[in-house]
Amino acid sequence: MFNKKKIIIFIFLTLFFTLVFFLLDTFFYTNKIIKQKNEESHIEKTLSEKQKYFEIAKEIIAKNKKEKKVFINKEEKKDLEKNKKKLEEFLLRKNKINFLFIPEKFFEEKNIKQVLLNKKFNKFIENIKIIFIKDRPDVRWKMKDKSIFLFAPDKMEKEELLAVFIHEFSHYIDLYYFPRDIYWDDISNKFYDISWKTINIIKSWQKWWDFVSWYAMTNKYEDFAESLTYYILHNKDFLKKSQKSFSLRKKYNFFAFYVFPKGFFRNTNFSTDWKIRDYYRDITKIKFSLKKFLQYLKK
Repeated sequence: MFNKKKIIIFIFLTLFFTLVFFLLDTFFYTNKIIKQKNEESHIEKTLSEKQKYFEIAKEIIAKNKKEKKVFINKEEKKDLEKNKKKLEEFLLRKNKINFLFIPEKFFEEKNIKQVLLNKKFNKFIENIKIIFIKDRPDVRWKMKDKSIFLFAPDKMEKEELLAVFIHEFSHYIDLYYFPRDIYWDDISNKFYDISWKTINIIKSWQKWWDFVSWYAMTNKYEDFAESLTYYILHNKDFLKKSQKSFSLRKKYNFFAFYVFPKGFFRNTNFSTDWKIRDYYRDITKIKFSLKKFLQYLKK
């Protein structure tokens, strides 16, 4: 027979440790959300201090009603109003919908949908919204709150639009796919630690050739997104450059091990400019064959 006192102590300790673990889990989950918000604030920040980015679709509509300022034209506003109910349903039906386009059936949607439906990319998606905004040709993209905003998509070539989407989707993988909580180490740190001392301070021994582009040098999040875009669209070029830079080799191996461990994109090349340049300002501006890329996805 158990002693009554021992049983009471056992129950008390069980309840106590259950409470402790619950509070710890809640604390670290909250910190995880706060950290993601802080991380998102650095993405694209260096483009311009005066830049105003759009919030998610329903916030744009609300802002337009409060302020007599036109962010989008009447036709786009009508499309967004039409999708408002669907957007709200999407926010409630977590894990039931993988991705949503706003407005629906926008003509630039086809190629992006082909990427999202492909097994090489679909595993990364929990929930994601792709929002097309025709205005603001001075801004090409933004990623916030699991939403990818593509500005003035009709002003870009199809190849560039897809490259821009892949860049933003790389941010999504960085911030949302890899675990960031008490139980797991932040896998992205393995990448950041290669070249970065802090968010936007490069380690003293790193040189410009240790980065895939100038834009990759703006902060560690852009380094991740630019490098992963380079890995996906110009893998063979990345591999050749990595033979001359230990840092690039580690970055290449990071994606090969943690992002595409099944060998996807390994030694592929969709570039149309066959000469590897020493310097790129922006990976999304490198020409590539959209046809060859989409054919590869079908394999």
